[in-house]
This record gives sequence, C-alpha cells and structure tokens, in this order.
Amino acid sequence: MCVSVLSVGLSTWVAGIEVKNDSDYATIEVDSVSNQSKFLDIVFANGEKIVLSENTTGDVWKNDGSEADFELDISSSRVMLGKGLSGNSPTVSLSKIEFNKENFTYNNINTGIFYNNNGSQLSYIKLKSSYQEITCTQISENDLSESEKNLSTNYIFYKLDTTKIEFEWGSAFNNESPCTYLNDEYSKWIGGEGVDSTNLDKAQKIADQENFLNVFKNAFDSLKMTFFFTLNI
Repeated sequence: MCVSVLSVGLSTWVAGIEVKNDSDYATIEVDSVSNQSKFLDIVFANGEKIVLSENTTGDVWKNDGSEADFELDISSSRVMLGKGLSGNSPTVSLSKIEFNKENFTYNNINTGIFYNNNGSQLSYIKLKSSYQEITCTQISENDLSESEKNLSTNYIFYKLDTTKIEFEWGSAFNNESPCTYLNDEYSKWIGGEGVDSTNLDKAQKIADQENFLNVFKNAFDSLKMTFFFTLNI
C-alpha cells in the first residue's frame, strides 16, 4: 500500500507560526518621581483657654481674682515632608485668627487683636510675639510613633520649636492690666491741672470707666478663636 502526504495543509500550518527575533524587543524607561507632599498638624491641649483676670488693689478699681493666663499650650505638633522635599528646613507661621463674635476683627496679626467699638479700634489683648517664623526640629526615628516609623521611608518628621501661643494686655490698657491702667488714669485725671471736680464729676468719670470695662468684658466673654497656620518650605 502506498501512502501519500499532502503538503498543502502542513505548509499552511507552518506559515502561521510567528517567529520573534530578540532584536525586536522594545526597552521601557520609567522616569523617576519625587514625593513632595507636606502635612501640618497642630493640636492645642484639651480644655486650653485664655483667662483674662488680675489680682490688683487700688483706690477705685480692684480685682481679687487670679492673675491672667495668656498662654495656650500646644500639646502636639507634627510637620511631615515627603522625601522629595528633603534638604528644606520648614517653618510655620500663624497667618490668621478668626473670631466667633460680630464686630471682632484684627488689624494686623503682628501688632494685636482689636475690637471694633463704634468705629474705633481698641487693642485689648495682643500676641506677645509675631509667630511669623516658628522654626522646626527634625524628629529622630527613635522618637517616632509606630505609625510614623512605617512612613519614615517616605517622609521626614519635624516638630515645632514653639510649645505655646502667648498673649498680653494691649494698648487700650497701656499694656498694663485693666485695673492698674484705670486707677492710674483716674489718679492722673484727679491731679490734672485746672481740674476741680465735684463728686458728681468723679462719679461720672468712674461710671465711664466702668462702661469701658463692660464693653471689654462683653466682647471677650465666651469668645472662641480659631487659629490658622501656614507651613513654609
């Protein structure tokens, strides 16, 4: 018996095989990227508040309260810089303060906090420093939390060198406590040249001072402030 092989089908199958040459492979280049993200967290201590009080005695005005507490303690602060920003020393600035009462505003964050009273600006309290360039210190890996250590290959961690925001009495009180200022003002008024005041005049002067204090008290009573910070690289 003779068996013949038809070559047509075999040739067709062989022709369908794709043969690759090594020189045909393309190379892929991946451009490098850098993490330039940045984060800022500042937390005030729980229950922190400013207490406007004084312990002063005088002929007209006195206050048996405690001394004023002008300090707001920062309980924690973190600056996170992506490794792409390494080599840059961050600073933080206090850029804005918002108030939750009408007619409260600020003229300049560097010079003080003002209350608008019938169109006039009175600086009752002011920032003790400008807080425009708060420096930061890099945190060693040993001092990082476990969560922060997990990110330490991608981020550098810093903390603020400042641990509190401080205020002081403003120009409305001649940078003194209210009672000290008003007692001095009253004494100077009584001893002023050409002043021959009756008791009614004296009573009116004291009433005017009391009204001044009430405006101050009403402005600050239960006032809440929101602080805005800016991270500078």
